[in-house]
Formats: sequence, structure tokens, C-alpha cells
Amino acid sequence: MTKIIEILTHYTDVPAATIQSDSRLVADLGLTSLDVLDMVGEFEDEYDIEILDKDIKQMQTVQDIADYLSAHA
Repeated sequence: MTKIIEILTHYTDVPAATIQSDSRLVADLGLTSLDVLDMVGEFEDEYDIEILDKDIKQMQTVQDIADYLSAHA
């Protein structure tokens, strides 16, 4: 989860210490759709995976990202 939060801080002004597993990417962290796409690209590079568009739409919270990466990386 630490690496996920580290990557998220590249795209939000929310301090890492306040990002929780149930933090919503758009509503709580203020990410735009472009931020999400850039962030996904960084996760793909970091974890050497391809995240499908249909899967991106399912990622609403930090925990959703963690679950996806755990299952696919």
C-alpha cells in the first residue's frame, strides 16, 4: 500500500499521511480523469502489467487499486 500511496501523491495535493484505503480517487483525492490515466500508466510501468480500460473504470478507491495490483502483478 505504501508504494501505491507514494504514486498517488504525484497526482494529488492530499498529504500521504491522510490517504486511506477507502479514499476515493476523484471525490476525496481530487484526481481528474487525465490524472487517473497518467497514474495508471505509472502503475503499469512500476508493476510491469497492462491495466485494461474496463478495469480502470472499476478503480474507485485506493483499496480497489491495491486489490487489482495484488491479483494481477
